[in-house]
Amino acid sequence: QKIYSPEVNNRLVPKEFSEQLTNHKKLNNFLNLSPAITPQGDKIAYISDRSGYQNIYLMSAIDGKEIKTLVKGQRSESFEELHFLRPGMSFSPDGKKLAFTAKSGKWDAIYIQDIESEEFEKHVIPMNGAFTTSWSPKGDKIAFVGNNNEKSDIFLFDLKTREITPVTDDVFTDDQPSWSPDGRYIVFVSDRGHYTSDEQLPEYFRMSDYDYTFRDIYIADLETGEINRFTNTPWEESFPKFTPDGKNLLFISDESGINNIYKQNLENGEYNAITNIISGILQISLDKNANKLIYSTFYQTGFDIYMINKPLELEPKELQLTQYARDLRNGKTPIYALDWRQEKKDSGEEEDKEEPVKEIKGEQPADYSRYVFGTYRPSQEQKPPKEVAIPEIKLKDEFGNYKSHKYKVNFSPDLITSAAGYNTFFGFEGYATFAFSDLLGNHQIFLNASLWTDLRNSDFALSYYYLKRRINFGAGGFHLVYFLSDGFSLLRYRNFGANFIASYPLSRYNRIDLMGLWYNVHLEYLDFNRPTQKISAFLPEVQYVHDNVLWGFRWGVFSPVSGSRYNIALRFSPKLIEENLDFRTVKVDYRKYFMLSQQYQFAFRSTFGASFGENAQQFFLGGMDNWINPRYLYGKRIGNIEDVFFSEFITPLRGGFYYERTGNRFFLFNTEFRFPLIQYLQLGFPPLSLFNVSGVAFYDIGAAWSVTDSRWWSLEEFQGVNNGRFKDLVSGYGFGARIYFLGFLVRWDIAWPYDLARSGKPIHYWSLGLNF
Repeated sequence: QKIYSPEVNNRLVPKEFSEQLTNHKKLNNFLNLSPAITPQGDKIAYISDRSGYQNIYLMSAIDGKEIKTLVKGQRSESFEELHFLRPGMSFSPDGKKLAFTAKSGKWDAIYIQDIESEEFEKHVIPMNGAFTTSWSPKGDKIAFVGNNNEKSDIFLFDLKTREITPVTDDVFTDDQPSWSPDGRYIVFVSDRGHYTSDEQLPEYFRMSDYDYTFRDIYIADLETGEINRFTNTPWEESFPKFTPDGKNLLFISDESGINNIYKQNLENGEYNAITNIISGILQISLDKNANKLIYSTFYQTGFDIYMINKPLELEPKELQLTQYARDLRNGKTPIYALDWRQEKKDSGEEEDKEEPVKEIKGEQPADYSRYVFGTYRPSQEQKPPKEVAIPEIKLKDEFGNYKSHKYKVNFSPDLITSAAGYNTFFGFEGYATFAFSDLLGNHQIFLNASLWTDLRNSDFALSYYYLKRRINFGAGGFHLVYFLSDGFSLLRYRNFGANFIASYPLSRYNRIDLMGLWYNVHLEYLDFNRPTQKISAFLPEVQYVHDNVLWGFRWGVFSPVSGSRYNIALRFSPKLIEENLDFRTVKVDYRKYFMLSQQYQFAFRSTFGASFGENAQQFFLGGMDNWINPRYLYGKRIGNIEDVFFSEFITPLRGGFYYERTGNRFFLFNTEFRFPLIQYLQLGFPPLSLFNVSGVAFYDIGAAWSVTDSRWWSLEEFQGVNNGRFKDLVSGYGFGARIYFLGFLVRWDIAWPYDLARSGKPIHYWSLGLNF
């Protein structure tokens, strides 16, 4: 209390001197930052993750109400990343357009968006990175930070000629540019120290030997090209801004140990703090008349945006140093920086009057400051480490540079574990997994095995992945065994073959997958002397995948909460030999998720497919995936290889059994409303506790039918409704619950079949697995 009370009592929380514009607690989010106010002071743009994704929002600086969402980020290649870690947005002088940078495919780009029409211009910057835009007062140029050739410099982008010219060009890190009111100067922060020109750099200057710990403020004269150092302090300055008269600078400094806003005169160098905040100020933005100052801060477990009216009229503040800052300036190790033990005072120092600390008798407690808690118990005998001297000639060449050696691939184990799963057709399954990779992760090997009596009755799969290039390659082989009974005999299915995959990412959200599968299935009758049935197939497949889905935990359930994804797949089975099957299949699966709030989501899915050829694939519509208490229409089909391994169950369709409809054409629509059901429930009898139970309400409808001609899609043989009731169509509605139990997500659904005329008897579905 003696140490920390002064730290709190002598400083202000943000609401005590500024107006709060965002509230992360009410929004139930974390990030509200990178604010930029229009020169007129009427609107504010900022980045927020309130939707789960990072978007750019526009709010009123008059009443704080949200106006619109300007940019939806992290959903497409154009706005893959909004650079919130190196933020900086800027309005045009008339306040009608907003400039910002974002990752856009291979390069970054400067975007200029009209805030009324929301149309934008995209200017690709062919550099390693582009950050922190600042629009010139004349409106003809935009200053930005560009990373190129392992350097970070200030550049100007000419809006008319589209030319890029450097303001700085050296080995130092320059950041956060801002214009003077007359457009002649640019103020920025840099770690360059006293090196304001290339001529001052020593001939053999190396950044690895240079102390770049602190950044100071510098001013570049665009007419003469000169750079002058403005601050020279042992602390960190950031986000400098000219005042409207051009005579002062506002900037952030951690001189007191906490980031506060300071004002410094450009002529005489006098400066003073104008804020005394407890949480620290991160970013500032000023309108052209300095009537409003916008800043962001981290307070009460989240980032929010605040506004100060008439910031230049704030009284100077005398800031008290934090205990941490005092210790550093006195050359002491801060008491909470290393081992949490207060340094002993010199004998000459006056002791504070405190109650004497009682000495603990007996064995002294251990020092846990560097203890790693876990189950590992080292041996009692600790051997001192041996010093190994490596001759310098082995490390460095004749010029004193470290020698480089060719990388050698050496595999080491990453993971050795066991896992269990459940499949409706084959029941519970268990296997051991062994994963190996090299140091860089370019090469990965996976071995899954479930050994039983001998190799003929065992499961094992070996895969290798090459991930060094943009195209990821994988290849492997497998042998899988399944035992089934039809009530009369014991059947053994043996699957073996090899697979290949190549995945080419078009962007972060889109990719093309090319797969090849050599697939062999043997059906053996163990109780009867019947010939073994054999089918062999070569199955090439190509897929186009789009996925920008945001996943998250909602009431303990991990599932998609926002975004969309779709998959377009084409699979072929050419009849090369007599044992091969002949079919061609196309499938489309589209899913969309709407986050109505942090707790409520709406999910929609549509999928359809068609298979044609001599051995067209069959689609079995109805039921749930991983259904624990399954019900089959006319029994379980296990006596035909094509039905078991070359067909496909189309789920979920709650309101129907397995095989409710079959055919070589299908479509299915699913809608779900997902919501919190039980946060915590304690029962007296039976003694049972339930917590984080989520609920769903759903409606499913689909159909499957067969087409006998060669047309890939035909509705001539489809009859959806007959005499006012569904015929080929099947639908169901109901509700359900989701809860984790023993590591499995247990799903319970109750559905009523509905055929337009009436609702049928309810069907209960107990199943395992994630939500679609």
